[in-house]
Amino acid sequence: MPAVAYRRLHGSGAFILLSVLACACASTPRAGSSRPVLSRTPTITSGSADALTRQEIDSLMPQYPSAYEMIHRARPNMLVSRDVRLPYPTREGLVSEPTGIKVFVDAVYVGGIDMLRRIPSRSVLFIQHLSPTDATTRYGSGMVAGAIVITTGTRWR
Repeated sequence: MPAVAYRRLHGSGAFILLSVLACACASTPRAGSSRPVLSRTPTITSGSADALTRQEIDSLMPQYPSAYEMIHRARPNMLVSRDVRLPYPTREGLVSEPTGIKVFVDAVYVGGIDMLRRIPSRSVLFIQHLSPTDATTRYGSGMVAGAIVITTGTRWR
């Protein structure tokens, strides 16, 4: 490779590297800046049909020992499965299998609604119901009945 072409190629690579670094540094919030800081727990005001906030959970916790009981008392519609059936091919033909609401704890799939009975209310920070569309966007296919997402402050297992 001629020396002039090498210098041009090498010089443009350094320029690209410096440009990427400058953009990365510019996007990092500085102390005292007005940029919002994203938290792990969504902020939804009380009274939302699709969420239980920390304040509501604190008020329900003494009476209801599990996440299931809290949801059943405060937001029973979150537990309603629409009995969606997905057809899938087998040797005998198409078979439809019921699929229910999926439960995620700290963004990890743990099972169906029955798993909510195993989650102690004292470890729950936030509960949110996701529509099938939102659940599919966040967690992938197979979320035809939606999902319940629980954020905890401790390991609950």
